[in-house]
Amino acid sequence: MLRHRGRRRALLPVPFVTWELIARVAGALSDPPLTRDQVTLMRENNMVAPGAPGFAALGLSPRDLEQALPEELLAEAGYGRDEIACLAAEGVLVAQAGNAAGPASPPA
Repeated sequence: MLRHRGRRRALLPVPFVTWELIARVAGALSDPPLTRDQVTLMRENNMVAPGAPGFAALGLSPRDLEQALPEELLAEAGYGRDEIACLAAEGVLVAQAGNAAGPASPPA
């Protein structure tokens, strides 16, 4: 997503003991940005087991991130699904060099 928006961000490895401390402190907030349960989930392997039913069994078809990201960013910016579908049908949503072509602001 950062590459799509033309941004870069440094990744900093953080030990789990630090995450746990942050989650404990954040737990005092009414709407914590990180919980102890989330830290527990980060420690767990969340990969699908080989041979497990996949997308087809769920009635889903995976899409490439470069295809889906422009649509999701427009939805986040306030465009409705019908408007996005029209833009896609008109060929406006075309990923070019990591950037999506399309309107800069949502319609009024």
